[in-house]
This record gives sequence, structure tokens and C-alpha cells, in this order.
Amino acid sequence: MPEDIDPFADAESTPSLSFANAPVGTTYKFTVVEPAKLVQSRDYETGEPAAWPDGNPKMSAVLVVEVDGEKRSIWARKPSSMFSALAKAQADAGARFEAGGTGTVTFASEKPHENKRFNAIKQYSATYQPPKPADPFAGGPVLAEDDDSKPPF
Repeated sequence: MPEDIDPFADAESTPSLSFANAPVGTTYKFTVVEPAKLVQSRDYETGEPAAWPDGNPKMSAVLVVEVDGEKRSIWARKPSSMFSALAKAQADAGARFEAGGTGTVTFASEKPHENKRFNAIKQYSATYQPPKPADPFAGGPVLAEDDDSKPPF
């Protein structure tokens, strides 16, 4: 596993953006606070690092965003509908998620689980707009206006 920052070790925890009990069509608008990091997922019951049956780590992309003035994290298990939606949004934008970029994530629909004892699988869609480049002239030095009464040579 890459040596990324362990978000579970941070003293300050960033609550996850939640679609629990949200109706289909719920959309959150966000501003990216920190680029996504790839981290090892955790087992919900034990809190231990999660692994596939073959021993490989289960990974998640974690994107820290601001929604309605509050810092939140978007966890996208790899693979998952959320991961696919965010990857598509990034590809459509032609740019990686970076601080200052804006976007949306929408609970688009549900599809039945193969095992009828499980809840339906939430499907998501997302958009992303990278931050606009800074104006190179904004806040720069003010140049004296040329004296138009004299030729420039």
C-alpha cells in the first residue's frame, strides 16, 4: 500500500458525506478542499484494515470537500458506483480533483442487489469543474499610463 496519510490516525476527523435515508435525486454541491488520496479501507465491524480473500488490501479514494460551509469527506470504495461516478467526472473534466475545484455528486438511482436479502445498490453520478486559473494580472503592480501626446518611439 502506498504510504499515504492514514485518515483514521488524524486527531481531527472529517465526517463522511452521507446519502443514508436520502431520496433518489439528492444532490450535494461541493468545493474540493484536498485532492483525493488512496487509502486502505477499514472493516466496519472490527476497524481493522480490510483485505480481499486473496490478501490484497481493499482500497478507497477519499476526497475532502466543503458542502454548505462544512468540511466533509467522500469515501469511494474501489470498485463502487461512487468511485465510477467520480472517476467519470474527473475524466469528463480532463483534470484531476484539486483544491478549489467544484462539483456535484447525485444519488441517481438504485438497482436491485443480486442477493434479495440485501438492500438495493445506490447508483451515483457526479460532475467536476477544475478551479479557474488565477488571473496573472490580478493584484499585480499598477503601471503608469503612457503619455499619449508623444509617439512611442
